[in-house]
Amino acid sequence: MPAPALLMTLLPYLMAAGSAGLGALGSATSNRGKFQQIDRYNPQQNQQLDLLTQLGLGQLQNPTQGFQPIADQARANFNNVTVPGLAERFAGTGSRQSSPNYLQQLGSAGSQLDTNLAGMQAQYGQNQQSLSHQLLGMGLTPRFDTSYMNGGDNFLSSLLGGLGRGGASASMMGIGKQLGLYK
Repeated sequence: MPAPALLMTLLPYLMAAGSAGLGALGSATSNRGKFQQIDRYNPQQNQQLDLLTQLGLGQLQNPTQGFQPIADQARANFNNVTVPGLAERFAGTGSRQSSPNYLQQLGSAGSQLDTNLAGMQAQYGQNQQSLSHQLLGMGLTPRFDTSYMNGGDNFLSSLLGGLGRGGASASMMGIGKQLGLYK
């Protein structure tokens, strides 16, 4: 086969390969997309979320913090109401406040106070832990959303990609003519 005829036969294949290369080069030169973080909250809201996180952590470290005033009030009530009430009851019966019955009643009331305070403190601690978890949940809320922004095409990628698609169509037409599919 003479060289010009061989070249004419191979030309559509060479054009198809070149067009594919141009298309690939167009894809390679397009702008890359990127991930972008978008704030959900303004700076003041972020400060409030930081505060909630700190409060939650502080209460988790010492869940019974703040119970002491409750215990102090219960002890004051015991000393100001329960003890005088027992003394009055025993005074009305003619018994002395140093009698074994009075001391036994006073000891029993004091023991019951301690038991009640221990239960109240445990319940207080559980409630504070629950509150701490809620505060931490709010404070540790994700602060931003992440989205993907498509980069799109630039001029060079559009031009090369278009040449690649157009060249591929033209070369396929030439191959079809060589095979006798088109007239």
